[in-house]
Amino acid sequence: MAQRKNSTSFKEILDFHEQTLGKSDTEKQIIAESLSIDFNEYKRRIFGKEKEMEFLIFMKSVASVGDIKVIDEELSQISGDKTPDFEVVFIDNYKMMIEVKHTDKDEYKISGGNLQKRIDYATAHNMPLRFAISIKGFWGLFTSDFITSNNGKISISDYFGETRNSWLDRELETCSYMFMQQLKIVSIYSNNTREGLGVRFEPYGELISYEFYCSNNLIFKVDKNNLSKMLHMFVLEAVQDRLSNIHQDVIRNEDTTKIIEYSNDSEHQNFAEYLFVMASIRHMRYKNKNSRDNIFITANESKDNFLLVEHIRSVMSDLFDLGVEIICFKDGCGYKFDDYREKIWVKKRDEVRK
Repeated sequence: MAQRKNSTSFKEILDFHEQTLGKSDTEKQIIAESLSIDFNEYKRRIFGKEKEMEFLIFMKSVASVGDIKVIDEELSQISGDKTPDFEVVFIDNYKMMIEVKHTDKDEYKISGGNLQKRIDYATAHNMPLRFAISIKGFWGLFTSDFITSNNGKISISDYFGETRNSWLDRELETCSYMFMQQLKIVSIYSNNTREGLGVRFEPYGELISYEFYCSNNLIFKVDKNNLSKMLHMFVLEAVQDRLSNIHQDVIRNEDTTKIIEYSNDSEHQNFAEYLFVMASIRHMRYKNKNSRDNIFITANESKDNFLLVEHIRSVMSDLFDLGVEIICFKDGCGYKFDDYREKIWVKKRDEVRK
């Protein structure tokens, strides 16, 4: 048995990750042992890289971004510079550098020296620096000026409400959707069918019917006889994930299983556009691939292979036209869906900022 190293360089972590991408955790552990890599250390350190790839995918999904250059981390190690993660060019030729950070705590903090070195690098390239920060799964985008003025600290209160300081919506031209009525999804699965929709959920089998309700009114149904709303089903995976954690009833019969997932009557459900993109990726089934690696696998794919914001907006528009009450939120302001669709989606960056 190989003797485990006291410490593994991040380059070795990345090389190991690339070598084992898509393999099962058991296979990865065996290979890690042979390379004297602590598997638990690998999982801990690669999570930060996964958050970088998550934000990269979201930038690819929005219509406002034209080009993204991933800055080589080895350059930072060789030169000693504190380089950001991405150089981003928007479709209007507006440019910025972005550093991606994450924490599961209530607050993110960066030291003054570390922050200044990253600012200096971006300034030397004539670009502003933004920090894309995920706190407990919520993404925000902050200017280096604000972080400096706030002594390197970002808290969850900076994301929402009147004190919000995130520029995510205005920079990436994105928004969130609040469903104002009770939502319900009814799915029927079977392990004995030739009429499935190509979606499996073990141990219940293949999906044969999907129904989406709002205030107990059927909005649409997908089955073998009606496939026109298949895109809706995939876009709404973020909604289904949320509902399953609120209420889930499982009714098993001899040949089928019915799963009913629903929200509370009095609660509104709010979803940022990035949640729809990420949920659809995490539910993907790459053939013979470990689904835990979906974010990394998708990050290397063409954006033609995953949900784009334009797909989400198409589905939201159709749901609204079918009678679902939706409020759009951008930069902390709420808009009636029809007003937002007519007036905001068509605006250019400089118009949105006015």
